[in-house]
Amino acid sequence: MELKFRALCEVEYKDTSSKNMMVYFTHLELDNGLWYNPNDKDIYHINEWLSKPMQFTNFQDCEKTDIYDGDILSDEVMTDEGLKMSLQQVFWDDKKGCWMLDFSHLQNKTSSSMLSNELLAYKYKIVGNIYENPGLLNLKS
Repeated sequence: MELKFRALCEVEYKDTSSKNMMVYFTHLELDNGLWYNPNDKDIYHINEWLSKPMQFTNFQDCEKTDIYDGDILSDEVMTDEGLKMSLQQVFWDDKKGCWMLDFSHLQNKTSSSMLSNELLAYKYKIVGNIYENPGLLNLKS
C-alpha cells in the first residue's frame, strides 16, 4: 500500500509568483516558512490550504491515473434514453473501512458501492474532483 496525498493550495514560489494548484506529497516539511516536498524540485510556500488533504486510494482508473479521495469518476451507462455518462465521487467510509463510490442522486453518500468492486466491473475514468470541479456534480464550491 502506497501512502501519498494531494491538496488544492494557493502556493507562492521563490520567484514570488503565486497560483492555485494541486500539490502532491508523501509528506511536507517546513524549513524557515517554506513548505516543500523532498521528492519535488520546486520549493514553495503554501499561502492557503483550499482543500483538505486527499489520500491516494491505491487504485487507478482505466487510463492508469491514480485515484484520490474526492475524485469524480465517470463511466458510460446504457439507459432507455441511450448512452449516458454517470458521475460519482470517491469517498472513504469509516463504518465499512473502505473506499466507496457515491451513487446517490444528491451525492450525499446515501447510496454507494465499494470502489474496488466497481473498478473490476466497469471502466471508470477520472473527470475531475470535488474541489476543482464542484459543478460536475452540481455541488457548491
